[in-house]
Amino acid sequence: MDPRDASAPVLLASNLVKAHGTGRGARRILDGASLHARAGELVAIVGRSGSGKSTLLQILGGLDRPDDGWVEVAGERVTGASERRLSALRRHRIGFVFQFFHLLPELDGLANVLLPATLPGADRAAPARGMELVERLGLSDVAHLAPHQLSGGEQQRFALARALVADPPLILADEPIGNLDAASGQTVLRLLRDAADQGRAVVMVTHQAEATAVADRVLRLDDGRVTELQPGGGEPLETAHDAP
Repeated sequence: MDPRDASAPVLLASNLVKAHGTGRGARRILDGASLHARAGELVAIVGRSGSGKSTLLQILGGLDRPDDGWVEVAGERVTGASERRLSALRRHRIGFVFQFFHLLPELDGLANVLLPATLPGADRAAPARGMELVERLGLSDVAHLAPHQLSGGEQQRFALARALVADPPLILADEPIGNLDAASGQTVLRLLRDAADQGRAVVMVTHQAEATAVADRVLRLDDGRVTELQPGGGEPLETAHDAP
């Protein structure tokens, strides 16, 4: 499928189950969670602390495996894929934005952004795209600095540029403004909104109202299942168990 085809979801996840622990101490973090996200759509996932939001995001991105259920990204099955295939999927189909940035300390900001462009099979246009992103995000003057020399907002913008450099159809963001001041947080939210408006599917885990305000849909993860909230974050509309 064309990953930018708005008629088909970029992300499909169905009946995901994930338990932590074993025996009588086992606890189901996910218990039949299902969701989808289309090209051009920003989806926010909310839920109480410890509800499994980050676990869900890691499974969606192939960083963790479910005990049951399946995930597809751009028409390709993530669940059950080999580690080699998962690595390729993450390089080309999925961009990650983490709460704690995960920039490599030994590389400067620009080198962190361009890192995906150095991997086998990288798009030849990726280096030029990375340079353009750094300039567009207002980071050119600090591109030579190491992560520890950057502000939190600058680090998160570099992390977002790194996530976009391969031009993936899906962006996954885990609490992307959780450690930022208000101004930096608004900048990052605008960039995520722009990423969706440019035809990507963006799925963002958050607990902040200013983040859900920019989303097209808001989902709640509760008791291991996903429900869609009414606009404005009100009562659930319906349980999102069946992939469209």
